[in-house]
Amino acid sequence: MARKRCFNNSDATAVQDGMLLLRDTLVERQQPLHGQLNRCSGRTALRRHQTLLRLLRVQHLIRCNSDGRLDLNRLAAIANYSPPHLIRIYREVFDETPFEYANRLRLQRAWELVRTTDLSICEIAGALGFETESAFCRSFKQSFACTASQARRGGAANTGATEASRSAPMHDLRAELATQ
Repeated sequence: MARKRCFNNSDATAVQDGMLLLRDTLVERQQPLHGQLNRCSGRTALRRHQTLLRLLRVQHLIRCNSDGRLDLNRLAAIANYSPPHLIRIYREVFDETPFEYANRLRLQRAWELVRTTDLSICEIAGALGFETESAFCRSFKQSFACTASQARRGGAANTGATEASRSAPMHDLRAELATQ
């Protein structure tokens, strides 16, 4: 039974080029995972791969629920680990605990909201799940070496911040603030 071709030669070439570009992009984006895979525990490559997939599932859940607090027991159950074991393995692979990762994401989001929106500090603190406004301000100042109000004033002159600077690690954000 012969299969009918849906593309002519020029369309097939374009599809093939698109697939190669997609493949190259995926390989490039997955490159950092190879270093993390080597840091996973397990005697075989398959076990290390399974461990990394479990930890990436936890990381994905944290990213998707960045506005709310996640229970460590729930994260551990999703990864099929005990809570202490999850913390230990997660730290070995990613150099931070799940709580530190979630907090870093919340603070990066806070930086973005402070710099790019007119929401009040109180509204931002509430939207990001901080218990109080003072807890938010204390955490913000500790992370970025400036108050949220100072960051907002510094951001008013540079509202066209690049996506990379908004999602950069905190030490890069401190450097950005120091240069302004």
